[in-house]
Amino acid sequence: MEQDTNKRPTDAQGNPLYRVPEANLSTLQFRIGKLAPRVTKLGVPAPVLTVVSTEDIKVTKIDGFGLVITKVTRVHTVTVTGDAPKIAGWRFAAVLAPVTSEDGSVLGNILRVVPGFDSIIPESYRAAGNNCDHCHTARRRNETFVLVSDAGDWKQVGRQCLRDFLGHQSPEKYASWAEILMDMSDLMGMAEDDGFGGGRQVERFEAEEVLALGAATIRLYGFLSNKSAQEFGKTSTSGRAMDWVTSSDSARAKWDPKILVTDEDKALAAEVFAWMAELQNRPDLNDYMYNLSLLGEGATFTTKEFGLAISAIAVFGREREREINRNKRFAEDKNSQYVGEVGKRSTFANLTLVYTQTFKSDWGTSTLYKFKDATGNIVVWFASGTNPLNLEVNGEPITLVASVKKQEEREGVKQTTISRAKVPPMYDAKTLKFLTTIAWG
Repeated sequence: MEQDTNKRPTDAQGNPLYRVPEANLSTLQFRIGKLAPRVTKLGVPAPVLTVVSTEDIKVTKIDGFGLVITKVTRVHTVTVTGDAPKIAGWRFAAVLAPVTSEDGSVLGNILRVVPGFDSIIPESYRAAGNNCDHCHTARRRNETFVLVSDAGDWKQVGRQCLRDFLGHQSPEKYASWAEILMDMSDLMGMAEDDGFGGGRQVERFEAEEVLALGAATIRLYGFLSNKSAQEFGKTSTSGRAMDWVTSSDSARAKWDPKILVTDEDKALAAEVFAWMAELQNRPDLNDYMYNLSLLGEGATFTTKEFGLAISAIAVFGREREREINRNKRFAEDKNSQYVGEVGKRSTFANLTLVYTQTFKSDWGTSTLYKFKDATGNIVVWFASGTNPLNLEVNGEPITLVASVKKQEEREGVKQTTISRAKVPPMYDAKTLKFLTTIAWG
C-alpha cells in the first residue's frame, strides 16, 4: 500500500494537505478537539489544525425565465502539523496493521504514516510479516511500529518490545503520541467526504445575484422582514426570493407576478453591495449594521444569510432617501444669512419650526429647535426641558423674543443661535394669529 504522503499534495514543510468541504470543517475541528485530553495526558505539544487556503467552486445556471444564479461550494485546504515522536535517536515512522486471510496468514499490511514524518518508507514493509526485529519472533500482533534511526537504520518493533528496544522509561508515551497523530490524519481524510459527521452541505450564492433578486422581489412585492412575516403569517421578502431560487420552472410559471431581474435591479444590487463593503469604515456601528458590514466583506451569501442580506436593500434605500433629503435641505439652507446682533435681544417674527429633538444628559433634559424665518434664514435654540413651548413641526409660524447667543457656519450654512427665547407676553393666541396672518399676507 502506497503511503499517503507520497500521493497527497503537501505544504512547504511537507505536511499533507486535505480538501475539506465547508460543511465538514466545524465537525472536524470538534472531533480533533476531542483528542486534546489524550494529548494533555502525554504532556507533549498538541498538533495544530490549520486552514491553509479557501476556494469557491462556482456553477452558474440560467433558469427558464432568465434568472442567472451561481451556486458556490466552498472548500477549505487544511493541514495538521505536529512533530513525529523521537526517542533515543529513533523516530516513529509508521504503524503496520496486518490484513489476514481466513486461515490467519498475512496478506499484507495497512501502513499508516505518522504525520510529521517526511521520509519515504521502504516498500518492503507493505508485505512484511507479523514479526518484531527486537525479539525476532513472529506471532499474532494487531500492530507493529516502524522506526528509523538518525543513521538511517529501519526497524519493525512490537508494542511490548518498545521499552527494551528503546531503553527508555516511557516509550509507550511516544507510541501513543504517534497514534494520536495518525488518528488526526485519519479524521482529516474522512472529513474530505461529503457525509462526514452528518454535516449538511452549505449552499452559497453570488452576493450581487442575491441582491439583484432581492431588489426585483421588493420592486414587485414590496419589502417584508422575516420578523414581520412571522407576526402576520405572510411570506417574507427573503423567503419569497429563496422560494423562487429553489422552485422548478413549472412552479415558477404559476407565479404572478414572476420575479424577473432587470438591469435596474442589477445596478441597485451593485450599489447596495458597495455600500455594505464601506460600512466597515464607519465608527460605532450597531449590531445590525456590523453584521451587514461582515456580509459586505465576502463575495457570497449562504441561504441562512439571505434575510439579512436582502434587508440591506431596504436600509440602503432609506439611508439614500435621507441623504437626498439632507442634500435638498442643504441646498435650500445655503442662502441663509445671520439675523440680529450678537449679545442683543431681538424679535424674530415668522419663524417656522423645521426640526426638533430632545436630548438627555447628566445635566438634565434639553430640546433643540431649528427654525426658518420667512426669507429662509436659520435660527437655532437649545432650550432647557422637554419641548417647553409645546411646538410641533406643522408649518405654523411663531414669533419669539430672544437674545442672539452666537452666529456661525455649520457645514457651510450660516445660522443664528438664540437663547432665553420667549413668546412675547403682549401677544395672546388670537393676536398672534392675526399678526402672523398680516406678516404672511
